[in-house]
Amino acid sequence: MPLDSLFKKRIVLITGKGGVGRSLVTAALAKGAERRGVLPLVCDIGDDPEDYSPLARYFGRDRLPIAPDELAPGIRGVVLLARTGQELFLRTALHSSTLARAALGSDALRRLLSAGPSFREMGVFFQLLNYLKATRGNEPGAPPLYPLILVDMPATGHTLSA
Repeated sequence: MPLDSLFKKRIVLITGKGGVGRSLVTAALAKGAERRGVLPLVCDIGDDPEDYSPLARYFGRDRLPIAPDELAPGIRGVVLLARTGQELFLRTALHSSTLARAALGSDALRRLLSAGPSFREMGVFFQLLNYLKATRGNEPGAPPLYPLILVDMPATGHTLSA
């Protein structure tokens, strides 16, 4: 697939076995997209906002930020966290940030969300969905805030929880 057609996609998931260079490919694609005038958002999937990120290393950092931030001119980055996505979902469903934070303050609910099948993945993908839907304005047809989202996926076999 020619790179120009790849850069016209809204989202690209970079996956593969551990140690094959997913993070390097993600960083290279981000830099190539930026050179072609496409402003990418690079994402890593994490468990803890303080975790080391191999992808962040290519931008001179130890970890990606928890909210989209500039990593290099024209390139933004963020770590996708289950808890962030779960809070976004609860805020959307409950129509209240206060209620969402209170719900996530419940030890029982936190245990359910971390142990229940697929709740972790649902949180991560809800956060990703919010970035896909974000626009540069509120008017209909506004351009996307993140025209290209590149996701450095976990190593094959680690993408889904057991």
